[in-house]
Amino acid sequence: MTGGRLRLAERRGMADDELTFDPETYKKAVSLYKTKSDRLAHTAIRALVDETLLRLSERARDTRLARSSDIRPELLDQFCVLITQDEPDALLAFIGGQRRAGLTRSGVYQGYIAAAAQWLGRQWQEDTLSSLQVAKASGHLYALMRALRAERPVHPVSARRSAFFATVPGEDHAVGVTLAAEIFREAGWSIDLLTGAGHQAILDRITRTRPYLIGLSLSSDRSLAALVRLVVSIRLVSPQAVIGAAPPLTLEDRSLMEMADIDLVFRDARTALSDLEALAAQG
Repeated sequence: MTGGRLRLAERRGMADDELTFDPETYKKAVSLYKTKSDRLAHTAIRALVDETLLRLSERARDTRLARSSDIRPELLDQFCVLITQDEPDALLAFIGGQRRAGLTRSGVYQGYIAAAAQWLGRQWQEDTLSSLQVAKASGHLYALMRALRAERPVHPVSARRSAFFATVPGEDHAVGVTLAAEIFREAGWSIDLLTGAGHQAILDRITRTRPYLIGLSLSSDRSLAALVRLVVSIRLVSPQAVIGAAPPLTLEDRSLMEMADIDLVFRDARTALSDLEALAAQG
């Protein structure tokens, strides 16, 4: 084990099939998802779970992933049972065993995670599992995806000095993020700014441009649920992105980090610029 990362098998074939798993990221992501489920209102939890399962299920339609028809139904059934349980060690041992038996990264994504998300979606619609069970299982799948993609690639300096800024869906106050964008541009950064856009429009822009840094702005506690949902979606569609948020004064940094699973909290544009300059320099 090096730096908390456990290589479950030797490299086989293409780099995409090299499966590196970060247990620390997994445990942290499980804890953060549980925090969301414990603190959000029921309607917000439902929206979060729906969003998580939608994004995970979409991987089954990703033509870049090889079909995994060799996954035996009984193994998928076992995996689906494991994701609904409290103890994550059995789930991690299962994936480790399958990888050592030759399962590729694509097989983990499509053969298990995407298929389990579709299964969970059906249980969610048919009420065969409780809301608590579905939220817990969704959190385990989300954490598994985060842990499998924990390592960020090295970007050139030019890419590290570019960022995407946006207001959180539902926000109608864009002055702060617009001023921040100008401060960054004056400092030589390339900034893509999107204000007043909805959830899907923001994800579409991120999917198309694949920014290295993402800054999200919210001016009210009422936007916290929208931020939480958006960050979960971003983590699943663009797992290597560095995400920061500029919150209102009423939200404490620690609480925001726990709820939203972000990397940085920005309290003012100048401090944010300094923090991101240091981050860009590190690579």
